[in-house]
Amino acid sequence: MKEEHAIVLKGVEKRIDNFTLGPIHLTIPKECITAIVGPNGSGKSTLFRILMNLQQLDRGEMTILNRTYPADDIALKERIGYMPGTYEMIIDALSGQQAINYIKSFYRRWNEQEYERLLKRFQVDVGQKLHKMSKGMLQRFSFIQTLAASPELLLLDEPSSGLDPLAWSDMMEEIHAFVEQPERTVVIATHSIEEVRRLADYVVFMHKGKTLGFYEKDRLFADWKEVWLDHEVPRERLAVVAGVVDIDGEQAKRLITNDMSTTAAELERLGIKVYRTFPVAFDEIMKIKLRSKL
Repeated sequence: MKEEHAIVLKGVEKRIDNFTLGPIHLTIPKECITAIVGPNGSGKSTLFRILMNLQQLDRGEMTILNRTYPADDIALKERIGYMPGTYEMIIDALSGQQAINYIKSFYRRWNEQEYERLLKRFQVDVGQKLHKMSKGMLQRFSFIQTLAASPELLLLDEPSSGLDPLAWSDMMEEIHAFVEQPERTVVIATHSIEEVRRLADYVVFMHKGKTLGFYEKDRLFADWKEVWLDHEVPRERLAVVAGVVDIDGEQAKRLITNDMSTTAAELERLGIKVYRTFPVAFDEIMKIKLRSKL
């Protein structure tokens, strides 16, 4: 039977100083893009390092591409393209090409033609020393080497940080093109609401080391609505309506629901008429979820 999951985490925990990640129970499907979103310090980068076995679990179980660490460490890492939030230089006095000559020796499926194509598209001068490259140029370089390794799974930690708008647009197109290939999966940690809108099939919210749910993006936007009522209603009357997660004022004409069909049915039963509904902005959804820790 075909394995439908790229990543399966069961009770994963990791403690680092005063920070605890988990326990995390999470299943990420194959052949799609999953965005992990949350504020700084929520554990996104720690989670990625665990997925790369750069930090070991304290407890729990983890399966990636139907393999496990440490038994399959080398074989597994060859199938993963990992782009950390900050480019990790081997030796910063090396040129980009010298670094690539070393890195590509670890990847049997290294695609030199793809590497050359991406260099031209992102206009990276690999003759330049790594420590002379700007942050944005290092991000481009890191992205190129990640894709050229021909991975099955991309782990992208804030990949667009420091990019100009043109390079950002090119990166979005390349990520889309990557996941359109068979057996390709992307997990991206991002602060960018636009990246979630343009890329994600699924969304995972994280806060203080915990996951706050796994959602299909389109379903999320369909369920969450800003609702305007045709008259003011006491807050306590609205607070008991199923799905309502935010209410404006003690006498409210506006509320936000995370289950529009259920909320609409209850409002109708209570004789409260809906005047108009609007989509809820993704950043507003995120704020409410982080505030309520649902």
